[in-house]
Amino acid sequence: MSESKRNTIGKFGLLSMTFAAVYSFNNVINNNIEIGLSSAPMFFIATIFYFIPFCLIIAEFVSLNKDSEAGVYAWVKSSLGGRWAFISAYTYWFVNLFFFTSLLPRVIAYASYAFLGYEYILTPMATTALSTILFAFATYVSTNGAKMLGPITSVTSSFMLLLTMSYIILAGAALVGGVQPADPITVEAMTPDFSWAFLGITTWIFMAAGGAESVAVYVNDIKGGHKSFVKVIILAGLFIGVLYSVSSVLINVFVPSADLKFTGGSVQVFEGLARYFGLPEIMMNRFVGMVSFTAMFGSLLMWTATPVKIFFAEIPKGIFGEKTVALNENGVPARAAWLSSSSLFH
Repeated sequence: MSESKRNTIGKFGLLSMTFAAVYSFNNVINNNIEIGLSSAPMFFIATIFYFIPFCLIIAEFVSLNKDSEAGVYAWVKSSLGGRWAFISAYTYWFVNLFFFTSLLPRVIAYASYAFLGYEYILTPMATTALSTILFAFATYVSTNGAKMLGPITSVTSSFMLLLTMSYIILAGAALVGGVQPADPITVEAMTPDFSWAFLGITTWIFMAAGGAESVAVYVNDIKGGHKSFVKVIILAGLFIGVLYSVSSVLINVFVPSADLKFTGGSVQVFEGLARYFGLPEIMMNRFVGMVSFTAMFGSLLMWTATPVKIFFAEIPKGIFGEKTVALNENGVPARAAWLSSSSLFH
């Protein structure tokens, strides 16, 4: 592949792609709804004992398979053989088909906040039609590889980072200014109860730190190759883990956990922030909706592209037709991507 068409993504682009694949403010909201402020120490524990080691493992596998286009498939093949590599790649691709059915409606829901200022409930038929259009566009972007995906996720990730940092700084300032948190931030509130329900939710906290492996399929698109990838993925692990942990501590400064909703929780906490600082609430709703919409769309783009590359990019000859798995000039099995896209709505 010519250098002019690959090796186009810098370190910030890679960091943005990792951020888009892994970080979601909704993960903070959802786990807070389930277990309150005790989610904060669990995010910290997940960062130390899962996410950072996980990123180190990814870095090691990328170093061992530095010319691979298939990420997870190549890693499993180099350690356990081709049979387990195929099973791993297939399950990785298959499970994400179901992930899209939950992600696409959320993208649409936050689009309604962005344009209307509130959640507008569409009919199932309208939701399906819009989801089909969004997924088709995401597939088109994914077939253009990192040269298109990188700049888009850089923008969406930057907005989400700005939103998260703004909340952390302003909520912290409110605490310093003497505001009484809606839910008291105490050691008792953050102490886990270790019930079965708590342990079940904890698995989702650990899974919230997953997804960093997805960007490894673009190692050949990164300036500096696998060496740059290793540095950035470790930095991303630390950075995202800290964001999750700090956000979880401050999430109930303005709105109690009992009042938060799974779909619009992000909007609710910023609406509470706007109310405290005397900002226009409807404008805040639209701003948060727009940022959440673009961030989730960036995540959709990443997760549309990655499973296809993992499953089809280096699949052994004879399993699928040669034209189906052929890589285009951007290192993407474009026909396989469109086949995967069509299978979601059948």
